[in-house]
Amino acid sequence: MTNRKQTKQRYYGSMVMSYSKTYGLAAVLESELELDYFNLMVFEQTVDTLQMQPDSIFYLIDGKRRRYTADARHVVNGIETFVEVKYATEAQKPKLLHKHAVLQAFFAEHNRNFEVVTDTDIRVGHRARNLRYLKPAMEHTPPDDELRALLRFTPKRTMHISDFFQLQRIHHAKGCLVRRAIAHKRIECDLTLSFDDLVLDMRGFMEGGSRDA
Repeated sequence: MTNRKQTKQRYYGSMVMSYSKTYGLAAVLESELELDYFNLMVFEQTVDTLQMQPDSIFYLIDGKRRRYTADARHVVNGIETFVEVKYATEAQKPKLLHKHAVLQAFFAEHNRNFEVVTDTDIRVGHRARNLRYLKPAMEHTPPDDELRALLRFTPKRTMHISDFFQLQRIHHAKGCLVRRAIAHKRIECDLTLSFDDLVLDMRGFMEGGSRDA
């Protein structure tokens, strides 16, 4: 396949800027791990609302008043969850385990949830790298008509990504078609695999037709 470039991100010191059309959100992220978490949430779309770096709260720990700003806040069916994004090795340190336990109890008292999400949850296999590559395509419209038109040239509904690229070339489809189709879940695949090793499944799309992203 032809070489592809990774999406460029803008860095201001340790800050990363990103955007989600789906959630109407311009996000300021404090680390690359937060960026990978954000990309995962935007791709999966399992929450009703998403906010990065929400307003700070004050809580008591060991008798002292402390300010806390979560890395993310999301709402599902009216239930708020505040999220701390951490590397697993750091999250297991006794001081942070204590802090997170106090925060969990604090949010529970206010009928809210608190959870710690680590790199072992976010960076599974090649998924985070693939989602960085797919992220710009998430902001474009789904390629339903283009994909359906291309698949009329083959009876196959599952194929290796290299075969899909060959199909694109033969029938002069846009090179970005597969990226947009995966980003909008018109094509199903295991994103924990290397992008060049993906096996694409179009059965759901062809059987069920288009659906909202």
